[in-house]
Amino acid sequence: MMKKIFAAIIVSVLLTGSSYAQELTRESVYVLKELAEDGDAEAQCLLGNMYQTGNEYVEQDVHQALMLYLKSAGQGNAAAQFSIGAAYEQGIGVAQDKVEASKWFRLSAEHGNDDAQCALGLKLYYGGGGMTVNRPAGILWLKASARQGNTTAQETLSSLGKNW
Repeated sequence: MMKKIFAAIIVSVLLTGSSYAQELTRESVYVLKELAEDGDAEAQCLLGNMYQTGNEYVEQDVHQALMLYLKSAGQGNAAAQFSIGAAYEQGIGVAQDKVEASKWFRLSAEHGNDDAQCALGLKLYYGGGGMTVNRPAGILWLKASARQGNTTAQETLSSLGKNW
């Protein structure tokens, strides 16, 4: 439990850009790796994000990122599910497959991820990714996303003359 609290403090310091960030980054990566190996879904997703882009402490490795996302997604982590969908959508580390992307976006959207709700809403409204146009369902997903503050969904609904 202490390790999780320590990791949360480190990650929050890193995300806020504190002056302690440089000193703590190496340690935070070590702690995140330990937590990820212990099966912590949030740590797996955060570490996956680091491998996705790479930084001075973690060499970019999209395949390692996907492996971590898959472990995290298997535990119901909506952010990891969205990241897998985005990888399939863009063909990053996997063959581009918009149908598979749509499956992951739906799973993530059902778990409340606003980015996935927006992506799914757009696919349903306009069609694509193996999805049949279903404008009412698309609007519902866009509204769910917009209510969580997703500006893309808000702007899309406004451009369609829809309230959110």
